[in-house]
Amino acid sequence: MPPDPSWGDHIHVTGYWYHPEEAAQNYMEPKELADFLASGEKPIFVAFGKAESPELAKLQVLTLEALKRIGIRAIVQAFQIPEKERINTDKLFFIDAVPYPYIFEKVRAVVHHGGNTTNGMGLRAGLPTLVIALALDQYFYGRMDHRIGCGPEPLYIRKKLCSTEEIADALKELVSGRYDARAREVSQKIREENGVVTAADVIENYVRG
Repeated sequence: MPPDPSWGDHIHVTGYWYHPEEAAQNYMEPKELADFLASGEKPIFVAFGKAESPELAKLQVLTLEALKRIGIRAIVQAFQIPEKERINTDKLFFIDAVPYPYIFEKVRAVVHHGGNTTNGMGLRAGLPTLVIALALDQYFYGRMDHRIGCGPEPLYIRKKLCSTEEIADALKELVSGRYDARAREVSQKIREENGVVTAADVIENYVRG
């Protein structure tokens, strides 16, 4: 998003402040995960974090049903799916903690709630993105991802929970190839930024007057 001309010269847009390589460098990939990744086409990554609520619990079950219905490979991080349903197969792999910078380099697309950090990391990795928004800025990022051509229209939880059919349709659109080229373009633009250095330069220039 370019800076709004009305903001003035005292407001700066620096780009993301990420050190993704550092975040992933000490991660030890479980053998089961390595075997899953090597056993077929690139999966998608479904990440719903650790927030809990009845709506989120139902959403996670609906998403699992949608994944099974359309048969695409997926790595799923969804802590409210009942343990009895968290069964690894040739299509599904359930995972707990995993550094996003690591896993985002291993998958073809990502589904998440649309928080700023996760969203930026996914776009930096060049991943088509489906946002299922829960609250706050997530609605905004879901709309923006779709507007810039990096993913389907976002789905929602509040007021009316999205259905299995809506999730399945959005997942099929996500992996259709329609958003792949644009996601790579946006990734390249983000990787050309150096938000940390730019922010440090802004602060130093301000201190120097």
